[in-house]
Amino acid sequence: MSSFPTRAPHVRRAALVALFTAVATLLAAGPAAAVGPTPVTVTGGPVATYAAPATPFATTIYVNIYAGTNSGAANGNFTGVQAVTVPAGKRLVVQSMSAYRFGTVTNGTSVQVFADAATNGSVNAWAIPPIVAVGSDFPGTTVSVTFYVDAGNSMIVNGYRNSTASTESVAVSISGYLVDAP
Repeated sequence: MSSFPTRAPHVRRAALVALFTAVATLLAAGPAAAVGPTPVTVTGGPVATYAAPATPFATTIYVNIYAGTNSGAANGNFTGVQAVTVPAGKRLVVQSMSAYRFGTVTNGTSVQVFADAATNGSVNAWAIPPIVAVGSDFPGTTVSVTFYVDAGNSMIVNGYRNSTASTESVAVSISGYLVDAP
């Protein structure tokens, strides 16, 4: 039994001839040349620019929260706060932040990590959802974000917790890319 629907032989033959003709025409044309960008003159409108290649960026910094405090910056002591400084002439585009707790992590306690950075002259804050300790595991989380840090500015990372019981640290991994500053 044929897999073709029942049609008159001349209809099938015509369809096959059309298919072979199309394939032969494409093969006779030869390989297609790659087409690059075409220069265009724009008058009175926006001009498209090509972005410079991005440089991948990734780092891990550590926020220390000491016993008797609930923050890496408790009581004006910023020894537990860490920063990443963006090189001159570049802008950091942050796409992902991950954090995990380690040290003496107390069951049931939570830590929330914040990143503060200057973009276009104003300071903005981003938060990772609270990381709650369950048992003695070292809990963590990852979030997808998109934010920018201008050239010469620092992204300051700090952690706050709902306990002062012990000393613990939070490893914060930041990834994204560097681009030329606008």
